[in-house]
Amino acid sequence: MEKEYLINKYTLKDLNKSLYLSLDNPSDREISNIKFINPNTVVTITLDNYYKLNNILKEFKENKVILKVKDKKAFDEYTKINKIDYNNLYIKIEFYDEIPYKDYIKYEKLLNDMVMEARSLSPFEKYIYAYNVTKLFKQYKKDEFDTIASRDLYKVLENEYIVCSGFANLFSALLSKLNIDNTVIIKRIDTSYDNIKPGKANFKKQVPINYTLHALVYINLVDEKYNINGYYISSPTDDNVLDKDFYNFLILTDKEYSNLSEYIGLDYLEIFDVNNIEEYYKKTNYLIKKYGFTRYGNYILELLNLLKEIDPLFVTNILKKYEKNDNMEQSIINMIEEIGNYILKKTNKPVDGLTIMKAVKTIYKKFYGYNEETLNKELETTIKYNKKLHKIFFPTRYKLYKDGTKEIYSYYKNKFSFDENEMKLLKSLK
Repeated sequence: MEKEYLINKYTLKDLNKSLYLSLDNPSDREISNIKFINPNTVVTITLDNYYKLNNILKEFKENKVILKVKDKKAFDEYTKINKIDYNNLYIKIEFYDEIPYKDYIKYEKLLNDMVMEARSLSPFEKYIYAYNVTKLFKQYKKDEFDTIASRDLYKVLENEYIVCSGFANLFSALLSKLNIDNTVIIKRIDTSYDNIKPGKANFKKQVPINYTLHALVYINLVDEKYNINGYYISSPTDDNVLDKDFYNFLILTDKEYSNLSEYIGLDYLEIFDVNNIEEYYKKTNYLIKKYGFTRYGNYILELLNLLKEIDPLFVTNILKKYEKNDNMEQSIINMIEEIGNYILKKTNKPVDGLTIMKAVKTIYKKFYGYNEETLNKELETTIKYNKKLHKIFFPTRYKLYKDGTKEIYSYYKNKFSFDENEMKLLKSLK
C-alpha cells in the first residue's frame, strides 16, 4: 500500500512522533494538515514570501515554531501591516541565535528609535548620524567565553560586548532603518603593525605580513546635495573612540580601503571600481578565471547576489527585463554589458574630508545645540584629531611577503588637512 504523505515526506505516523519537523513553503493542503502535528514537536518554517504566515500559525496549538527569515526587509514589511498573535513564535536570522518574536519586535523598535531623529536629513547626513550612533555605542570588548555575544546584533544591544561583526551588524541595521541599501562583508586585512603603539611604528622597516578577517559594511550611497553616487566601504570599528569624533573610516572606496589594508588581488568589490568599459571587461575576465567559473551565467549569478543587497531595484529591473528571453547566452552577454554601463554611471569617487566635515557640521548644528562660536571650535577640534589619526592609519608601508617579494604602499593627501580658504569656507556655511 502506497504511503500517504500529509506534509512533505511526513506520514501521519511521522507527524505524531517527530520531535523536529521542517515546513518549506507549505501548500494549502499541507497547511490544512498541520493539525496532525504532535503539539510537542518543534517546527521550523521557511518561506519565500510571508503572505500565508498568519494562516499557517493559526493551525498550530502550542508548538514551538521557529521562522527562518531569509528576507528580513520583506518580513518587516509584513509585520507592519499584519499583527502576529502566535505566542510561541521564534525568529531565526542567519548568523544570529533564535529569539522570541516579542523580543524581535522590541529590538527592532529600539533600532528604529535610535535613528528616528535623522529621518529629515539628506542621505549622507543620515549615514553619518547612524555612523555616530554605531561607533559611539560602546567600547570594543570581546567576550572570551561566548563569541556570539559580541557579534549577534540583538545580544549586542543589551550586553557589554561588541567586536567588528557587532559594529558592522549594528551599522547595517541602522542604515536599513533609514532606507540606505547596504550589506555586511568580510575582508582580509593587514594586522602586521597591530602590536605596535599607534604612531610609533617604523614603516620603513620591513616586517612579516600578518592577516585577519574583518567585518565591514558595503553601502550604495546617493546624495545629490553632496555630489555622492557610489558604492563605499565603512568600518565603524576603526573609529570607535568614545571621547573623540573620528571619521577616518566613515566612507572609503574599495581602492582606498585596499590600499589601507592588504591588497589580495581582485575580488568582487573591485568590479565596481572601473573608469571605462574596457577596464570593466578586463576585470570581469580576470574574476571569471580567478574563481574558476566554467560559464558566464554562474559568474552573473554571483555578481547579482552581491548587487541585490546594495542595489535591489537595479537587480529587480534587469532580471525582469531578461526573464523571458529565449536566447540565454545572448541574454547573459547583454546583462554583463548592462551591469558595466550601470556601474560606470555611478561616480564611485572618493569622498573628500571637506565634504565629510560639511555634513558633520550640519549634524553638530542640528542636534548638539551649539552656538556659532562653539560650533566652529568643535569642528576645529574634530578636524585636528582626524588629521592626526589619518597620518597614523594611512602611512607609507613597506611590506615583505613570504616569497621574498616587497611592496611599497604610499598614500594620498591627508583628507583632513585643510588650507586656510577651505577652513574659511567650512566656517562660513550656515
